[in-house]
Amino acid sequence: MKKLFALLFITSLGSEIVQAQSSSESEMGFLRLEATAGIYTTKDIFTDIEYPTSGVWGKNATGTYFLGISFFRYKKLEVGVSAGYQKAYISNPVYSFDYNTGINIEDNLDVTYLTFIPNVRLNWVSSEDNKFEMYSSFGLGLTNVREDYEVQTFRDDSYLIPAFDITGFGIRLGNKFGGFMEVGFGTKGLMRAGLSLRL
Repeated sequence: MKKLFALLFITSLGSEIVQAQSSSESEMGFLRLEATAGIYTTKDIFTDIEYPTSGVWGKNATGTYFLGISFFRYKKLEVGVSAGYQKAYISNPVYSFDYNTGINIEDNLDVTYLTFIPNVRLNWVSSEDNKFEMYSSFGLGLTNVREDYEVQTFRDDSYLIPAFDITGFGIRLGNKFGGFMEVGFGTKGLMRAGLSLRL
């Protein structure tokens, strides 16, 4: 009788451990990989203010490109991190003082923005078959700004600025592999689209 009781206890304990592990796996671990491309970013505005450019909203910058991973989920909330890249080309001459000649010389400038941004996502509508989602998200992080001068390379510089991103409205279609479109404001752009893979 004691052996039977011990066997039942071990069996029930084992099932509880398996359930706890499956529950844990549904909330922890790498849940989603995403690749995003966007346009009209806050870095375009920063470029226009910080450097002598001719316009804002992408006239002197590439689009922005991000890779993201979601690693924690609790009910409708997800937590993840993203890393992104954007480049600005200063086509107008940048005048810099040459101490050897004592005159201003023309110089061209490339600016690279490398961003790291943790984010929180709210999946506020999800279909039962997981093929349709509507969501919003918010992120706050840092951008490394690297200035590369063409002529006077000793002026090259690197510094950090704050980064943020708000996704006001996003739609994802597809089950394990899917595509998405978003509207927001920040370092990822005013309009973005991409591909994602659920793991």
